[in-house]
Amino acid sequence: MKWGKAYAPDYVNVLASAVRKNLPEEHRFVCLTDDAAGISPDVETLPIPDMGLSPGNFRFGAWPKISLFKPELHDLSGRALFIDLDSMICGDLATMFDFPGELVMVEEWPRPIDRVKFRRPIRGASMVIAFEIGTLGHIYDELVARPEHWTSTVRNDQRFMWKRQSEITFWPESWVISFKRHLLHPPLVNRMLPPRTPPQDASILAFHGRPRPAELVPDAHQGWGDFWRAGRGAVPWFREYWLSNGGRETIDAIGPLRDWRGRPIN
Repeated sequence: MKWGKAYAPDYVNVLASAVRKNLPEEHRFVCLTDDAAGISPDVETLPIPDMGLSPGNFRFGAWPKISLFKPELHDLSGRALFIDLDSMICGDLATMFDFPGELVMVEEWPRPIDRVKFRRPIRGASMVIAFEIGTLGHIYDELVARPEHWTSTVRNDQRFMWKRQSEITFWPESWVISFKRHLLHPPLVNRMLPPRTPPQDASILAFHGRPRPAELVPDAHQGWGDFWRAGRGAVPWFREYWLSNGGRETIDAIGPLRDWRGRPIN
């Protein structure tokens, strides 16, 4: 799904290209979007179903994702694998379609402080989910019935899925991994050592939060990430992935570059 201006169309095009390379079986690659400009003609684009959400509902949490569960979602049918745009395809995807479960989610990756200090419960995350289209309409119907209530009392879309769906299955731990949890070195050390490469048994690498994937593409000594999850310049293996799948190395695609002090790089 792509809405607003947060992600350039390159994210859609790169993802589609990488999926084709890792899913030789016949499939439909669909992007639900409010703006198809710049998206490759090889990608099937369809509008995001209207759920009666106000613009304020879009500011926090990916609530438009709940429209995936509309009982009649355009002319789509069958098993669906939803992948966030800020993801990297690392390996075979066919086995993910065969993995059983009414709703398959990523098991949240807690920070060390979450485990030790806050003892927060582990929930499902929605950056990669699988389900049968048209079978989880109750999730959609409940949000549409009271959109303002749910978006003001539940933090985001994935918490809402977690609350409203009784049966949830998690992906095997090694199939979907996190860039900042699994590949970055500990804080401060990550400023000196480059990120690790994805392990061979990973299918999808998720870039949730910062940094965003395209920040890792230019080789301009730019800083990327934030104080805790930081790096500099290109990450060679990701740069190769992005460019080989048709991603551009332009400001329109990756956004403005900044140095370590946050100053723009021209």
